[in-house]
Amino acid sequence: MVKERADDAASSTEGHVERLPSGSLRVVVFAGRDDVTGKPIYLKETVKRAEDVVAARARLLAKAGAGRRPERNATVERLVDEYLATADIEPTTRHMYAGYARRNIVPTIGKKTVREIRTRTLETLYARLRVCRKLCNGKGRPGHVCEPLAVSTIRQIHAVVSGAFAAAVRWEWVDESPAENAKLPRAHAVEPDPPSPTDVAAIVTKAWELDPPLALFLWLAVTAGARRGELCELRWNNLDLTAGTMRVAQNYAVRGGNKLHKATKTHQKRTLALDEVTCQLLQEEHDRIAGALAKVDVTLADDAFVFSHDPAHSKPWNPDSATHRVAEVAKAAGVKATIKSLRHYNATQLLAAGVDLRTTAGRLGHGSGGATTLRVYAHRTTEADRRAAAILTAALPPRPSAPA
Repeated sequence: MVKERADDAASSTEGHVERLPSGSLRVVVFAGRDDVTGKPIYLKETVKRAEDVVAARARLLAKAGAGRRPERNATVERLVDEYLATADIEPTTRHMYAGYARRNIVPTIGKKTVREIRTRTLETLYARLRVCRKLCNGKGRPGHVCEPLAVSTIRQIHAVVSGAFAAAVRWEWVDESPAENAKLPRAHAVEPDPPSPTDVAAIVTKAWELDPPLALFLWLAVTAGARRGELCELRWNNLDLTAGTMRVAQNYAVRGGNKLHKATKTHQKRTLALDEVTCQLLQEEHDRIAGALAKVDVTLADDAFVFSHDPAHSKPWNPDSATHRVAEVAKAAGVKATIKSLRHYNATQLLAAGVDLRTTAGRLGHGSGGATTLRVYAHRTTEADRRAAAILTAALPPRPSAPA
């Protein structure tokens, strides 16, 4: 934007005036330096008439003299930016939150000042998003059909807003957070819908036919129940095929072009038992890779990745790429299945077979001592629950016959 100084005679203590391309005048006053960066801080106010410059400058000088910082007039967009830059959250969470800010927060309330936002402002925004994610107000383009934003997404958006305003309170930008008392739309539990055993068999069979490494990936998704990023991060030294164990220690993710080797979702490492067939399949894959490298006098590293497009297996699969490949194989097999749904399949089959909740939760990597597992899969424990009732009843003596 082209601008010119309209008041070069003004001293630095009194500020200066800039003429904007629109013809308006921007009054700028120095208000000190940032406590952390040392960068100069300026208070600004735009007026349309030259005769309003003196009054505007007086107001800004009063604010600067009272020690008021521009943060008092900062926008929501700036608040969210600074919150995401300083929040102690996982890089993947930061990337996800930045997406919500870019798509849903900044376009709606981003230009408002932090002090303008009220609890009602947020509740109104959330209510409108539940009607139309585009916030069309009934004035959408021809052919537009309103689609509500999912409740889970709105609650994630609120998590960003709530965290940002909590930071604003700590930084003394505002006295209280409008997000603290905001009422959120009620979340309804979504029951997992895993594929059937027949569908699982179909997709794994098709994968062995079209893409054997992917078939092994799916095999582990079914038998180990590991998350997508955990399987992509799996290295050969995480496996003890003699003892029949698999160590899940890290997670791999790619966000915004950044490749992240990070802790698991619950920050818990776990060791899973593997059956003989799975160990044999992994050993055969290891021997295949090692044999191919031996032909060019290269040794497979102990910490090489199990799933990799790199000949030396020094780089893991991109998780998104794995998702797309699974979708392609599922389509070819004529079934509906994803990596996550195979994880659901693992959990539901274990619970239906009578495996105890703590063991199932441990294999899935759920925290909270199985509370998450019970909440998500409680409806799938019916069969095991009936067997438990039958076992207890069978142990009791029959009721004596009534006297004649």
